Amino acid sequence: MTDLEEDAKVILARIEGKIESHAAELTRHVGEERAWQATTSEKIGRIDASLRGNGTPGINVRLDRIEQREKGRAKLTWIAVTSALGALAASVAAFVAKK
Repeated sequence: MTDLEEDAKVILARIEGKIESHAAELTRHVGEERAWQATTSEKIGRIDASLRGNGTPGINVRLDRIEQREKGRAKLTWIAVTSALGALAASVAAFVAKK
């Protein structure tokens, strides 16, 4: 065996060692990634269930209900303010008419 062949075998052995090391690292990384994906998928499922509602109204329905209540309250407030201003104007008109 010549020196060139021995050098080539040494180089190939080093390359094989690096390949095995990288393969082990890749296998470990793939395992970690799969675990991360599983937990992330579970979290996304819980978020989706709360948004859509899982046997209960979802967040969109609840938000719509809140908006409808606020519209009703705003309308009631305007009615109260308008009534108060009308009563005040009537009182002022009656007071002015007395004089």
